[in-house]
Formats: sequence, C-alpha cells, structure tokens
Amino acid sequence: MVRLTQPVRRDCHNSEQVSILQICTWLENTPVGVTVRQSIWLFPIVETIHTVGIVLMAGTIAVVDLRLLGLASLCGANRSLLS
Repeated sequence: MVRLTQPVRRDCHNSEQVSILQICTWLENTPVGVTVRQSIWLFPIVETIHTVGIVLMAGTIAVVDLRLLGLASLCGANRSLLS
C-alpha cells in the first residue's frame, strides 16, 4: 500500500507529515461532513449544483475558444441565418 503524505509546517525548524487518510478522516468528522452524510437530499443537491457548474464553465470555455478560432461569431451566425 502506497502512503501519500504531505509535509505540514508548524514551525520553521520542525515539520510533521500528515497522510491523506488523516485529512479525509478529519474532513468526514467536521459538522459539514456529518450533515452531508446524515441528510438524504443534501449530497444529490450538492452534486447537481457541482455538475451544472462544471457544464457552465466548460460551455463558456468552448464558446470563447470557438470565437477565438473564428468558428463562432455573432455577426456570422446572424448573416447565415438571414440569407
């Protein structure tokens, strides 16, 4: 089993290693983690908002990229529809 660790500096001369498992366990036991775990609808709602956010961001990036490439312009789209 590979154990991934990250140094956490608490002092300039002293460093501790905290594993990702310890961070996940701490996060699971926070009030937010307990609330999400105990609620029936909170996790699906958070996941839905997260997915919609990713789709909006990817769509915005795609539109900007297409406009930079000259494949999607507001004037060209209107002209092709009118002719």
